[in-house]
Amino acid sequence: MVDDALEEAVESIPDADPDSIAQYDDGRGHFLIESDADEQDVDEIEEVLEAAGYERDGHVPVPELTQQNFRPIDDGEGGESE
Repeated sequence: MVDDALEEAVESIPDADPDSIAQYDDGRGHFLIESDADEQDVDEIEEVLEAAGYERDGHVPVPELTQQNFRPIDDGEGGESE
C-alpha cells in the first residue's frame, strides 16, 4: 500500500504518474515522470517529497521517462546515538 502523503506529493509533480508508484515494505520505492531528467525541476521534486516525509534517492533515465527513486527521510541511517 502506498503512503497517502507520498501519493499526494507525486500527484503534484508535473508529468509524474501516481499510478506508477512502487513502494516497498522499507518505505523506499520509485515512480515515473513522463519527461527527460534534464526537463525536470529537481528542487521542486525534492521539496514536495520532503514535505511528505521522503527524499530523492537518485533517478534512472528511461527513454522519454525518468524513474525517480525515493526513501523515507528517517530510515535509520546516520544520526547520533545517545
